[in-house]
Amino acid sequence: MQTRLQFLLTLGAGASAQTASADRALQEAMLRGESISTALTLSAGYLVMSEAKCVPGQRRLERQAALDPEAKALLSALSAQNLREDAPEYAALQYVRLAAAAAQGPGRDVFARARQHFNDTQIIELSLLAAYYAFAARMSLAQGLTDSGETSPFVREPALPNARIALNPFSEAPTNLPAFLRVLHRLPDHAAPIMRLRATLTGLPSSTRRLRDVAFHQAAQVNFTRYTLADSVLLLRQSGFTAAQIVALGEGDQPLNPKEKAAAVFARQLTVDPAASAAGYQTLRSTLGAEAAYHVLLAAAWSNFVQRIGDGLRLPIEPAARQAYREVFRLEPSNISER
Repeated sequence: MQTRLQFLLTLGAGASAQTASADRALQEAMLRGESISTALTLSAGYLVMSEAKCVPGQRRLERQAALDPEAKALLSALSAQNLREDAPEYAALQYVRLAAAAAQGPGRDVFARARQHFNDTQIIELSLLAAYYAFAARMSLAQGLTDSGETSPFVREPALPNARIALNPFSEAPTNLPAFLRVLHRLPDHAAPIMRLRATLTGLPSSTRRLRDVAFHQAAQVNFTRYTLADSVLLLRQSGFTAAQIVALGEGDQPLNPKEKAAAVFARQLTVDPAASAAGYQTLRSTLGAEAAYHVLLAAAWSNFVQRIGDGLRLPIEPAARQAYREVFRLEPSNISER
């Protein structure tokens, strides 16, 4: 097991350093809440970390909750299973738990129950809590990070300038932004660091972009998600995969070279069983090297994040992604069956 300092020394600079300050800002926004209470945000995060078996994350959130009497009381009630089923907190926590567990989002009844108590902005924030902690748990578990008291599963770096492009009202948001980013205009404290995390992935060196796109696609394919799977098909096309190769990926890893296959195997494992991903990540590092392996980890975890916003909120599929999916499969992405 690595401490955060050991991880910093062994990995060094690169994409991990570029994600650090963005995640720090996002984690701080998650801890205090923006449209919902701090008590609810802390309890929701604890619930997701607990179900993911991410003990360091649980402990960190327990420490935060101990500083807030309301959060401490809610977490105590959650642990003792003493929440009333008609309470808003119960509806919210059920929503977050199922949104984190299932990339397509909770079922209609759970969504409807949450909608009785929470408005659009709050539903977005609950979905974002599920997405973020599903992402952070995977980052921490794969790297075998221990509880060092830090708030981020990333190496730290000086703060980057805040990107404010996603902070406009939805109707005024730039149309070239994906829908999952445009909805975040309601949560400006969260939107800027999320934009910076995304910029890390879009700015990866060309030598690892195919690995990134394979990992992103495989994580989406495992969960069979409409929004993210269509987006991943577009990414694969942009990385040079033919339509026939993408179709074949639905049946196995034959179209992939050995390094891409290693990325695919790890992305699937991280998505399905993050608690058992540490050994797989060490194998990936041996195969690809530390930096490329981290890029794959980040891409697979990010795919799980995007799924829980784009697919969990049933957002419209991006036009370019829809077109790419249609050209490859001769189907509309809307024909992907729900599970």
